[in-house]
Amino acid sequence: MDFSKPTTPQPLSTIFAVDDDDVTCAMLKKLGQSLNLPVLTYASAESFLNDFRNQPGCLVADIHLGGMSGLDLQQELLKRGATLPIIMITAKAQVPMAVRAMHNRAVDFLEKPFDIAVLGQRIRQAIELDQTLRAKAAQTADAVQRLSRLTPREREIMQFVVKGMSNKQMAAQLQLSEKTIEVHRGNVMRKTAAESVAELVRLSMSAPAPEKTS
Repeated sequence: MDFSKPTTPQPLSTIFAVDDDDVTCAMLKKLGQSLNLPVLTYASAESFLNDFRNQPGCLVADIHLGGMSGLDLQQELLKRGATLPIIMITAKAQVPMAVRAMHNRAVDFLEKPFDIAVLGQRIRQAIELDQTLRAKAAQTADAVQRLSRLTPREREIMQFVVKGMSNKQMAAQLQLSEKTIEVHRGNVMRKTAAESVAELVRLSMSAPAPEKTS
């Protein structure tokens, strides 16, 4: 089993466009066609939030919108834990706005009228970033699920294994027989479905460290 590769196909990425300017929305739809990507347009941040279900892709949002602003939309997505890359656009660029947008993890800030080729390049980069983030999140979730099958003793043995310790060294460290270590080690490999020590190392590195209990 190659843990580094996704086991399920990824959904098609979508360009989400939030702008109350019909001309910009029409331009983004044409750009999406040239990129072979679907485009969903929204005239307000509220309508986008009502529809968005953390689908893969990227968001192109105007800062100046009726109702919730693009910056407020960005903040709301952060509160919800969404990692969707955001490209902020505006016809009235101001330095504080750009700073706030970038501080809140916008991947770019473009002033209208922008070069369509540049926007297309930024969208491709944003979607590549989104795919990378989602693949990493899926890898972490899989590692957490697989390692959750281990008992505390088995997790301890796993940590020794990934450090390169031999059964004899582990037995001496834990004051157990080598046979017992061998059984625990076999359980670790079986429960995690790791086919090699190298894969076990990748699992250990992918999962967050368990919280220490006082």
